[in-house]
Amino acid sequence: MKTAIACFLLSLFLIAKAQSEEAHVHGLATLTLALENQSLEIEFESPAANIVGFEHEAKSAEEKQAVKAAEVILESPATLFSFAGTGCQLKEAEVDISGLMEEGHNDHGHHHDHHHSSHDDHKDDSHSEIKAHYHFTCNGA
Repeated sequence: MKTAIACFLLSLFLIAKAQSEEAHVHGLATLTLALENQSLEIEFESPAANIVGFEHEAKSAEEKQAVKAAEVILESPATLFSFAGTGCQLKEAEVDISGLMEEGHNDHGHHHDHHHSSHDDHKDDSHSEIKAHYHFTCNGA
């Protein structure tokens, strides 16, 4: 049974991976799960517009608050995932919202002056993604 579930999840992963390499589609997010032995990997990827309503660098206080709220939720996998019949412990969590916040937003209060090139001026035209990766170790999986 576990082998069948693992094969099913692997096939979903391969299909999702092929689709994720295609176009950026609003309204579509990808959640990929891979289970091998006692290691569970979960990856989440979504156009930023699905989560915060925009894809440019946050400028207003309201936009910055929306990005921070999304980051707080994604950095709390215990509130996002529950595992029945097994004991899974979070080993690593990474959240990438870099396309939505100015550089250095996680510098713990350190402020740096940034000179933006003309390349940076086109950031608003890009399609920003929100990504999260979680690694769990599970007993009884």
